[in-house]
Amino acid sequence: MIFDSLTYHQLEQISDAYALGLLSMGFEKGMKTIVMVNYSPELFTVLFALFKIGAVPVIVDPGMGLSRMMHCYQKVGAEAFIGIPIAHILRVLKPKAFVSIKKVVTVGIQFGWSGPTLKKIEHNNLGLPCKVAKAETDDLLMINFTTGSTGPAKGVEYTHRQVSAMLKVMQDTYAIHSKDVGLVTLPLFALIDLFLGCESILAPMDPTKPAKVDPENILSAIEKFSASHVFASPALIHRITPAALINKHRLTTLKHFACGGAPATVDILKGISAALPEQTRVETSYGATEALPISSIDLNEILTTTQGLTASGKGVCVGKLVTGLSCKIIKIDDEPIKNWSPQLELPPGQVGEIMLSGDSVSQRYHNDESANQLMKVKINDQLWHRTGDLGWLDSTGRLWFCGRKNHRVNTEKKQLFSVQCEHIFNQHKAVYRSALVAIEKNDNKSKHIVICVELHQGISNAAIVIQELCTLAKFHKITAEISTFLVHPSFPVDVRHNAKINRTELCDWAGLQLGIKTLGKAPKLIYAIPILGWLYLFIGIIWPFSNTILVTIWWIDIFLSVIVHSLQIPIALTKTKKYGISSLSSVVKTIIFGATYWKFIEPIDSSTLRSDG
Repeated sequence: MIFDSLTYHQLEQISDAYALGLLSMGFEKGMKTIVMVNYSPELFTVLFALFKIGAVPVIVDPGMGLSRMMHCYQKVGAEAFIGIPIAHILRVLKPKAFVSIKKVVTVGIQFGWSGPTLKKIEHNNLGLPCKVAKAETDDLLMINFTTGSTGPAKGVEYTHRQVSAMLKVMQDTYAIHSKDVGLVTLPLFALIDLFLGCESILAPMDPTKPAKVDPENILSAIEKFSASHVFASPALIHRITPAALINKHRLTTLKHFACGGAPATVDILKGISAALPEQTRVETSYGATEALPISSIDLNEILTTTQGLTASGKGVCVGKLVTGLSCKIIKIDDEPIKNWSPQLELPPGQVGEIMLSGDSVSQRYHNDESANQLMKVKINDQLWHRTGDLGWLDSTGRLWFCGRKNHRVNTEKKQLFSVQCEHIFNQHKAVYRSALVAIEKNDNKSKHIVICVELHQGISNAAIVIQELCTLAKFHKITAEISTFLVHPSFPVDVRHNAKINRTELCDWAGLQLGIKTLGKAPKLIYAIPILGWLYLFIGIIWPFSNTILVTIWWIDIFLSVIVHSLQIPIALTKTKKYGISSLSSVVKTIIFGATYWKFIEPIDSSTLRSDG
């Protein structure tokens, strides 16, 4: 295992060189700069260089998908761009998304575009000190986009005031000190460690795919660098726990292990706890891109006081709020709050939307007034942030998370909240995770309530598990009406934590399984085009053409029907997997029809199909 290393002295020296070079190019304080650099020490050296001159890095998660990334970049209106070669190729091919860019720097080799390379900037300025730009507390430090896993991605503004408050909260809540060593599985936490003066170890992994990490890489990094604290998603913890249990002797330096990104089951937390030293603090953290962290709770408290209530459908207790945060639980409403009224606030014990205020909470979204109007509320002189999460406060001031607001399901009799329902079924030993979805029936008035279930690997008696889940549902008032359960091979999840479930995809899949929805198809005339192409190829093989034009068309047809269709197979597999279509079927039909097959595959209400004949 090879690890890149960078000492604090090197970070200071190289970031100074970068900063001086950027200043000489005309970079200045407040200049929004898109950063598309691989997860590596170089990424953080670039970020610190921008911080030193007061420029504002713009960070977008690459796993959100190309079209959504382009929308984010176009919306932010950045003036500068620092990226690896493939990022610059993307910039050249998608000029509309980068129309505001005036200055560019390449991290790596150039291929014809303008602007210097980062290596040249370093060579010209290495060894020269750079004076850090003066910053006011409300100046922008960076713009960090949400993943958009539950709606459009939004650019969260981080000011110096907010980040300073966030760092104080991190120190107070997690007792992080400058002598600690953090193993980082998310880039933002590397920044936090570095700001706090800690040694930061970048886990050898793709941070957008924690569920596919090699456990040996994580264990090796912890052991080699004597890591003292780790923050990981439930998906990553689930992945490394079996290996960790076998290699407990390699984890003896860990003092603190935090889980976050999505609600973790007690079994996941207990599993990793069993692999750690007895004195290691294991906890689950609740937060958001707009407010990090919000609250935290220790595993011991979960085991002794809250897990029984979670299993009975009360939601997941995420602990007491961190220092400096204020919280209100308000009535559930999907519309903006134009005029605040005290009557909107709910008393302890009632489920509503979680709303927060404090210095560590982002005050606004960048260039997104519609999101600001929906998510921000002014009460007297204080700004509050609506999280879009549902929860309630108990009599001791602990916060209980019940799910996302847009994941709730309204029936004729009541509202069902996703996390409350799901954790009733997650207590079953065969269940890895579950998801509440609602499928609109053909009358568009009623809904079919479904619990989709992903089982642990190796479970073969799925039918028996479903019977037991049906029985379990009837024991609890909130799930008594649920009788439909579907086993899904592998839930679609978010790109950042691989833990937040994509319920829209699950809903489409479930609708197909139940026959409530069916798949859209291309018009027959469009399907005829690739068929005619293959027919032309076969004619040319049986009766070879002598005319030059016909031969040229035949070779073009070979390229389109064989080469292009084959290159489209990965796209087809990605698109069709979420609808339960077999890989073999997808490959064969893509070879024959190409994009004509997968481009038109979308779930369409069966009633719509019938009306079309």
